Amino acid sequence: MGLVGYYRGFIGGFSDISHPVTYLQKKGVKFEWTIGCEAIFKLLKKLITSAIVLKIVDLNKNLVACTNA
Repeated sequence: MGLVGYYRGFIGGFSDISHPVTYLQKKGVKFEWTIGCEAIFKLLKKLITSAIVLKIVDLNKNLVACTNA
């Protein structure tokens, strides 16, 4: 799940959606990719690529940059 985890703050219900796939990463669990896992993978891919944070910036509007650095 790697980089997808970064977007969990931008996707509502991320942990509920991704549970069947993240469950496969637990120690002692046999990795078996099912049709359900494939559907969840495609849904996560769609949610990540359509998230509001990935839209092109409108330079005609005021911008505010918030950081924690």
